[in-house]
Amino acid sequence: MSYLVKVGYEKRNVYKVSSKGYFIKRSGYSVYTEWGAIDVVGLLRKKFCWHKSTQNQINKFRSLEKANKFKDQKIKELRSLGYNKLPGTSRIYTNNIK
Repeated sequence: MSYLVKVGYEKRNVYKVSSKGYFIKRSGYSVYTEWGAIDVVGLLRKKFCWHKSTQNQINKFRSLEKANKFKDQKIKELRSLGYNKLPGTSRIYTNNIK
């Protein structure tokens, strides 16, 4: 289970800032991915929350090896695009802030 985030400069946005999140989980022969905009809450101890709705996708494979390979390649691809893996037990929470 991996959570990845990308917070930083985005030339195309009105305010020039972007915050995106990605969640990847392999369960058996399936790889579940979820992604979308995130909110960063807090000054010292940052908490990441999904902003509104997210998109998701389930990829099914015929072997555990192919599922693991897909998950590893997806993480590697996102890291090359500037995403950072959240450490340890950190995660992206469902947004309950109104």
